[in-house]
Amino acid sequence: MFQLSLDQGAVLLKQAVMPLVEMVQFADIRISPEDLTLVSVSNYPMFPQVCIALRMRSLMFAQFRCNETRWICINLHHLFSALALARSEESIAIHGDEGEDVVGFLFNNPRTRRVRYSEMALINVYPADQMQAGFANFKYQVIVGIPSVEFQRHMIHLRCFGVTVYARITDTEVRLSAANEEVLLTNENCIIGGDVSEEDPVTAVFSLHCLSAIMNASRLTSRVWLLHSNSSLPFCMLNFPVGALGNLMFHFPSPEDGDET
Repeated sequence: MFQLSLDQGAVLLKQAVMPLVEMVQFADIRISPEDLTLVSVSNYPMFPQVCIALRMRSLMFAQFRCNETRWICINLHHLFSALALARSEESIAIHGDEGEDVVGFLFNNPRTRRVRYSEMALINVYPADQMQAGFANFKYQVIVGIPSVEFQRHMIHLRCFGVTVYARITDTEVRLSAANEEVLLTNENCIIGGDVSEEDPVTAVFSLHCLSAIMNASRLTSRVWLLHSNSSLPFCMLNFPVGALGNLMFHFPSPEDGDET
């Protein structure tokens, strides 16, 4: 069904999976000839659902073979356990065969020549047309790039005042606020792009109820990207590029669709 490999990428993959593990127990994996995406939806009582996805394009892999698009359901804790013993110098090969209910992991250490193999049971396998991946087609109106260290500092600070963050964006500045507390960013210390101006600002809204997962994701990148859309769902996205591996994305619904506690 599929076979892929990463050269010295096992540890980075484990780190990229960690934010999903913090939020949910189960995830679906969409495997196509173009990419591999882990996706799940949070289920925190009293808070809006957040769709989190780790998307890895085929070009990011040393080897990537997939005959046809499939969705498989996995236990993220089992996946993290399979990756837990990975070393920084190890390569990893992952494969799944048609009709099998397991995924195999082969770890190869070129320094010690040690080879380890483990398997993870699948929960289910779905045909491609039974599930949708609308998040993959997210079209943004405005994009903001914030240095990750600065992003972490501001999010920790704002979380002391509230859970819901409002980002009022113009072409020259971004005002981040939670309750009555506000942080100002200008285009001197962040990147602002898209269809926005002082006369026609936009407001992106996201939640910090999953702050720990967001912080762990931000530590994997040098810059965090905030994307806002008026015309598509989800309403707002936090995008964390994970080196050469891919992108870790948090998708937040429109404020009208969730609780703004």
